[in-house]
This record gives sequence, structure tokens and C-alpha cells, in this order.
Amino acid sequence: MLRDRALPTLNTLPNAHTSSVNAILVRPENQELITASSDKTIKIWNWKTRKLKYTLDAGQTPVLSIAISQDGSILISGSEGDTAKFWDLEIRELIYFLGGVHYSRINAVAISPNAQIGVTGSKGGNVKIWRKDERVKNF
Repeated sequence: MLRDRALPTLNTLPNAHTSSVNAILVRPENQELITASSDKTIKIWNWKTRKLKYTLDAGQTPVLSIAISQDGSILISGSEGDTAKFWDLEIRELIYFLGGVHYSRINAVAISPNAQIGVTGSKGGNVKIWRKDERVKNF
């Protein structure tokens, strides 16, 4: 039987973003929380201390979706502006940009455990699969 009871709040990040938060990932091994927002940023937090570790500037449109590789090294983001971006979290830089690939906003993203394949899904109902090119180290 379901019971209506309050769960304890462990922590709060007040004003974490200046607009809506659209996606959240938890990395318990690093005590990290990754948030994506309509304020066009992706933020990486220490969820235990509530301190912002760093911000990835995602560009000109709201970030709608995020996914991370199993080893935590690569993050993929999808945006309202029909773009997907691949980030190297170890060096905190954008490593690949896919623009105009769906002709509508990218609502869903996924990445294979070994970070060799990225997948994007759009409002228009399309799913695209991207394979990493070993020669240039890009997707």
C-alpha cells in the first residue's frame, strides 16, 4: 500500500540556475550533480557541499537533455536549438558540435558505456546514432 509521507530533503541548491532545470544526472562516485537548464548552461556541483565546481556554457539555446558515459569522461547534451554537443569533462571543453542535425529540438540523448556511440532523439520523432571516429577523436 502506498503511503503519503514526506521524504527528508538531503540538500537544496537554491537558485542553481536562472531558468528552468530540464535535466539532472547524479554521479555518486564523485559526489557530483550535473544540471542542465533553459538558462543555456550545464553546471557541475558537489552535491554534498552544494558548491558549484564549474559551468559549461552550452551556447545560444536552452539545454534540454544530458547523458554521461559510464566512465564519466564524456557528456552529451541536446538543446532546443537543434544541436547536440559532446563535452570532455576531464578537460572541461567542448570536443564536438552537431548542429542542424534534426531540424527540431533534441529532447533526448544517450551515450554508450564506452563512449563510442552517441544517440540523439528529436521533437520531430527522429532518432540518430553517431559513431566515434577514432582518427580525429570526435563523434
